[in-house]
Amino acid sequence: MHIVPIPKRWEERNDIFLLTDHLTCDIGSFDENLIKILAKDLKLKYIPMKNEKPDIIFIKSRLKNEEYTLEINSKEIIIKASTDKGIFYGIKTLKQLVEKNKIKGCYIEDSPDLDVRGFMIDISRSKVPTIKTLKEMVELLSDLKYNHLELYVEGFSYEYQSFKEVLDDNNYIRLSEYLELEKYANERFIDLVPNQNGFGHMADWLARKEYKKLAECENGFTIWGCHRPSSTLDPTNKGSHKLVKRMYEDMLPHFKSKYFNMNFDEPYELGYGKSKEKCDESSKEDVYIEYLMPLYKLVKKYQKTPMIWADVIINNHSAIEKIPNDLIVIDWGYHKKYDFDTHAKILNEKKKKFMMAPGTVTWSSISGRYDDMIETIKNSCNALKKYQGLGMLLTDWGDIGHLQYLPFSYPGIIYGAQSSWSDPNEEVIKKYLDKMVGSEISNAIIELSKYTRLEGEYRDYGSRLFSLILWSEHSMRQENQVEFFLSKIKSNLITDENLDKLEKIFKDNLNLIRPIESIEKAEVENSINLLLTLVDIQKNMKKVINEDQKNIFDKDILILEAYLKQHYEMWKFRNIEPGYIPSSNRIKWLIKILKEIDGRRTYEIN
Repeated sequence: MHIVPIPKRWEERNDIFLLTDHLTCDIGSFDENLIKILAKDLKLKYIPMKNEKPDIIFIKSRLKNEEYTLEINSKEIIIKASTDKGIFYGIKTLKQLVEKNKIKGCYIEDSPDLDVRGFMIDISRSKVPTIKTLKEMVELLSDLKYNHLELYVEGFSYEYQSFKEVLDDNNYIRLSEYLELEKYANERFIDLVPNQNGFGHMADWLARKEYKKLAECENGFTIWGCHRPSSTLDPTNKGSHKLVKRMYEDMLPHFKSKYFNMNFDEPYELGYGKSKEKCDESSKEDVYIEYLMPLYKLVKKYQKTPMIWADVIINNHSAIEKIPNDLIVIDWGYHKKYDFDTHAKILNEKKKKFMMAPGTVTWSSISGRYDDMIETIKNSCNALKKYQGLGMLLTDWGDIGHLQYLPFSYPGIIYGAQSSWSDPNEEVIKKYLDKMVGSEISNAIIELSKYTRLEGEYRDYGSRLFSLILWSEHSMRQENQVEFFLSKIKSNLITDENLDKLEKIFKDNLNLIRPIESIEKAEVENSINLLLTLVDIQKNMKKVINEDQKNIFDKDILILEAYLKQHYEMWKFRNIEPGYIPSSNRIKWLIKILKEIDGRRTYEIN
């Protein structure tokens, strides 16, 4: 029997408890809603509230907040806890112990290592999940004993009451849906924490005529080898505060959580545009904090604890000292060499409240980067426990069109649950994933998430295969699109030997899952088809670069167009429909650049 997270103490016993439809339960003084959860998780039809000789007993005991004990013998099941939450976690463990209609006898004592075990999903790069998908996600997270959930918001993915004019694409979560999800999550002891960026990551807002003047650099900026649209607010403009205050006030009054994630990460242009003179007089960090404080006070006014990402201040000890002690700093890192330990030590020494954010590392890769996922989760959780951090916030971003499907995030979610509750244990991933999607699909998900190992020298972002999609997007902003694209791809080429190995891995996994029928199978299959096409494009790209051949991408273009048709069906299954167009444009831009390389300029982009 496999339980995730693995309990702290677990003694197996020889007797068996038999499940029947009409078990009885004495809930004592605990919440009656726990009965509904118990019945649902054990697939029971009827459990009365109390009985003289109950089969299942909830007992009040002097344990810590989320601690529980679970005892199972042939006659009864006893769960002890001091809180409803403790009983709930005992039920979730009990659920995993069921095999058909039997539960093997055992005694379990269990409690979490970290107070906050959080998950954050990006709903702002095209993909906004349906309320049904979000509730299913809450069920998975609650089964794995997560207690914190955030929906990352930038751009227009939330129903702002004060900005109806920005919602014309209908690709956002409604306020009523958010409140419905909050209630659903709270009933499962998950805190749904409102999240809204307000400094960097403001490109969608700054692209609008009425807000363009608020940009730090109105004409955009150059970073990582290409020019990009404006994304950072001008901290010296009072209008920036006015805009963000209205955005925050469209969230803050509505939600119950005691936290609010202000984000404030990656203000790339800070100090390079309108704020340059002010930053030169003091420092970027000082200007950052000066801009932060009025918005911090606004959040406090609503009796919520503000949270910000750590990237701007983490390497400046003076800046760390200047931020309020009750503000929670979240240190993020998404590659395997990221030094969580040093940062946790600094924040602990400065007596700051902090969390750490590893990643599922699925974005900009199609199927994930397993090694980075494992190391960031393990290292962040170890550092949190060593230096008394509040907890983990596992992130699941949607860079470049959010082209990865949800099942590729499952390994990270499983491993994050294990590592934040107890000791990291990689073996739990496969065992739990088998139960979720079946062993063949589980194998494929894990194998596909390791493909970057064959691409050549390690990269700390994305993958060489995905670079075809990434640089086709950036080439759309360039005057000489083909020349720019080819110049970037030259440094992302994979050796012929490794391309052959990648092709074999992808085809082997495709053949293994062919007989299976499930939504997860369809998602994995479509991902493999895309990865195989990217391998073929890489092979053909070498001919273009080395031999100046033309008209060689016909087959690849046809397969990409077939991929898009299937992508549309997959999209509708889990997400609201309007986001499909901006997501699909990432593939359409690749098709466009391939056609231009072939000398045909007739492909239309919606």
